[in-house]
Amino acid sequence: MTSRPRETCQSDFHNNMTTMRNLLAFLAISSVFMATEGYFITIDAHAEECFFEKVTTGTKLGLAFEVAEGGFLDIDIKIYSPDGKIIHEGERESNGRYTFPASMDGVYTYCFSNKMSTMTPKIVMFSMDVGVTEEKTHGETAEGAAEGDWPVDHIQQTGRFT
Repeated sequence: MTSRPRETCQSDFHNNMTTMRNLLAFLAISSVFMATEGYFITIDAHAEECFFEKVTTGTKLGLAFEVAEGGFLDIDIKIYSPDGKIIHEGERESNGRYTFPASMDGVYTYCFSNKMSTMTPKIVMFSMDVGVTEEKTHGETAEGAAEGDWPVDHIQQTGRFT
């Protein structure tokens, strides 16, 4: 029976600890929002997985994700508004956190794509946080919100996991 070199074992331990630390950070950040559901999904090579969130105008949405396993730990991501317009598009991202207000009533779609991979599936952990509407937070309707309060055409990248 052969044993693995010590450097390999230490590297595996470090990678596992990093993944666990990232998972804990992910869960801690996700727990801050009102309605949070976290998921782990496997996205096969050449595949794309999409998820949907039906909300009303002014609702705050926050997507957080991290590639936990697979290849170079990267994934492509797209977020679509109910009218099919791309709100955000990212290529080969390892993790991210994006927040934005719903600019209209309807179903928002977010897709993780592993189409660039020739053979490696990816495991992605993510959550879509659905907050309260502007009406509930400011006591006014979304249309009556002050200028600069959540611009409709703006998506905010609010940091990365470390």
